[in-house]
Amino acid sequence: MGSILRATIKTKIALGFAIVLVALAGVAVKTTFALLDASALYQDYREVARVSSAIGEMRARMYGVRVAAESYVLSGDASHVERYDERLADAVTALEHAREIAVDPSLTAIIAGLGEKPAAYARAFEAARRETGETPAYLALLEAGRDAGRTIEEAGRRLDAKRDEIGPRIEATISSAATLAIWATAGAVLFGVVVAFLLGRSITGPLGAITAAMKRISDGDLDTAIPGRERADEIGAMSAALEVFRGALHRNREMEAQARDRDARAQEEKRRAMRTLADEFEAKVGGLARSVGAAATEMEATARAMTASAEETNGRSAAVASAAGQTSSNVQAVATATEELAASAGEIGVQVGETASRSRHAVDEARATNASVQDLSQAAQRIGDVVDMISQIASQTNLLALNATIEAARAGEAGKGFAVVAAEVKTLADQTAKATDEISGQIARVQETTGRAVTAIGGIMATIEDMNRIATAVASAVEEQQAATKEIARNVNEAARGTEHVTGNIGGVREAATATGAASGQVLSAANELAQTASQLDEAVSAFVHGIRAA
Repeated sequence: MGSILRATIKTKIALGFAIVLVALAGVAVKTTFALLDASALYQDYREVARVSSAIGEMRARMYGVRVAAESYVLSGDASHVERYDERLADAVTALEHAREIAVDPSLTAIIAGLGEKPAAYARAFEAARRETGETPAYLALLEAGRDAGRTIEEAGRRLDAKRDEIGPRIEATISSAATLAIWATAGAVLFGVVVAFLLGRSITGPLGAITAAMKRISDGDLDTAIPGRERADEIGAMSAALEVFRGALHRNREMEAQARDRDARAQEEKRRAMRTLADEFEAKVGGLARSVGAAATEMEATARAMTASAEETNGRSAAVASAAGQTSSNVQAVATATEELAASAGEIGVQVGETASRSRHAVDEARATNASVQDLSQAAQRIGDVVDMISQIASQTNLLALNATIEAARAGEAGKGFAVVAAEVKTLADQTAKATDEISGQIARVQETTGRAVTAIGGIMATIEDMNRIATAVASAVEEQQAATKEIARNVNEAARGTEHVTGNIGGVREAATATGAASGQVLSAANELAQTASQLDEAVSAFVHGIRAA
């Protein structure tokens, strides 16, 4: 009994079903034998009934034989002889049929007693046919008929008695088999219910206790007791696996506490480093602000120099105005030559315009190339994101795989039930496969974008070739300008002698104007940039120092 209680759940269930099946098999065997007995009795009853029916047919035919024979003897009518012959043949046929049916020796004995009665009656009838009237032969015929009737009646009574004997036996056998089947089936069902109840109670009770322990562990109570560890069945294996799982949770909780301590220390060290950095930054930026103040002072001096240079420019401009009158006549000749130059320049302008159009087309192609490159860059960025996700999944998968290996090694055979970790590893492996598919898709997009970039670059190359052809046409137009340029040069020489004085003055004016413009631009640019930089620097320093100290 103790070994049964220590057996596995599978063995208990199999044993319970085996006992029920053996009981049902016994019931089936007993019922089958009872039914076979009933079937044999039924065959006997059927045989008796068929023989009785044949004997009844013979009795009816013999009665007809007696009526026909006696009528013939009394009346001498030959038609009675024909009926006699027919009825006698039917009676003999019925007797032969009964003899063929009978198998049981008692039935064969009954039929054997009837075998000579038709023949004896036939002999008596032949004797009576030779004499008419109520002669001794006729009386012998009557006696033979009565004897045959008595014998047939006796055989019928014996058959009825045998049939009455077999009928109750059949009923008793069937009733006994039915009663046995009912009670045995009810007992087997009751036993099965008891076995099922006992098995259910032996399984559901410990399972309920383990389920409650699992619930308490999932709620964070890792010190709860785990029942059933001493059992040798599947419930004991579940308890051992739950114990291993609880140990893993204990270790994970300790590792999480250690990680939180490390994070807290790292955050504190980071805050100290940031405060030190803020102090150093504030000191350096203070020196930079002083340098900006010095630069502003230098800009004021530059502005004063620009004012003086502007006054000198005004004086020299008056001298240039008086000398410019001498150059007007030579300028007329220059204008004539310039007209010819303008004609050629017009053609050059047309070519240059087409060149500009082609250049714009090249710019559009370049923009398309740039857009393709941007798409390529974005696809690469997405690939980087997917790779990061794969890295994270791989890290977590490795950690879970390590935990599963350690726990399975510690649990031994019980580690087979530690399916939680294995399921998690499978889930993470599926995610890794999905991430790999995403990488393949992104790589395909990068390849497609690269193809578009190559096509756009090909268009740019074709445009550049068109611009080269246009540049050749521009060169030929320039050659036409050479003749006009020579004429312009001659007139310019004449004008140059009259404008030497103007050139001297203009040179001074140009230098002064250039110095003034450069100084003015530098002052304005420096002033604007200095103001913006000072403002941005002040805001950035304040925000940075505040953020660092608040961190």
